[in-house]
Amino acid sequence: MAVHTARHGAERQEWWDRAEWALNLARSDERRDRLIGLRALEALRNEAMQIEYGLIIAVTEEVTGGMDTGGSVPDNADGGGGDSGDDARPTERAR
Repeated sequence: MAVHTARHGAERQEWWDRAEWALNLARSDERRDRLIGLRALEALRNEAMQIEYGLIIAVTEEVTGGMDTGGSVPDNADGGGGDSGDDARPTERAR
């Protein structure tokens, strides 16, 4: 049981390390970095718990202005942009 708990904690920490990297990129002034960050967040949603998923959606919507731009990320001066993703919200996983 202790080994499982330690492994789960390490996996969650790795997820948060990747999420922090992606969140920082998503807020970048550089268009390419924002796109990379948004795409990484999209991938991270699959492993997110419910609260984490909400955080990803909130940041993505803020960066994109809640717009579905078909994957195009305009400059920040244009009000943001990118794929906000409409995937169903996951249920909280057992801890």
